[in-house]
Amino acid sequence: MGRKGLLIDLSLHLERHGLGSGIAPIVLSAFQTTQRFTPGTRARYSELAAASPLVAALGVGLVSDDFQGVHMVGLDPADALAGEWTVTVVGPHHAAALIARDLGDDGPDLERRFEFVVTHDRPTVLTAARSLMSRITTQADQPAHI
Repeated sequence: MGRKGLLIDLSLHLERHGLGSGIAPIVLSAFQTTQRFTPGTRARYSELAAASPLVAALGVGLVSDDFQGVHMVGLDPADALAGEWTVTVVGPHHAAALIARDLGDDGPDLERRFEFVVTHDRPTVLTAARSLMSRITTQADQPAHI
């Protein structure tokens, strides 16, 4: 279990580490709601998209469109991902994921608590990435595959 500040640091580390591996990774992330996809996060994900073959942000209230190379995917509020914070980074030589569940705390935003795991186990990371990818549709409205 950890507070939001720790998860922010872990997310930033995973995103940076993937880009430092030589070959840019695929980055797929769930942000719960549009409010959690802040202007700073938008700028960071635009940078990631400039170097990566696929970057996607999922969350309730996000407009299903592209934002400076970032695939934006709106989630239904009933979707299980609406209560999760997930960052997956998948490259040919590196795979990592932060998978967290919001414990629903009230109070200051940075004090919110999450149950979470950070993993570099490639099969586990790919399972998480596939779960996110299943919510991204192609122009023909068919599920995309990873």
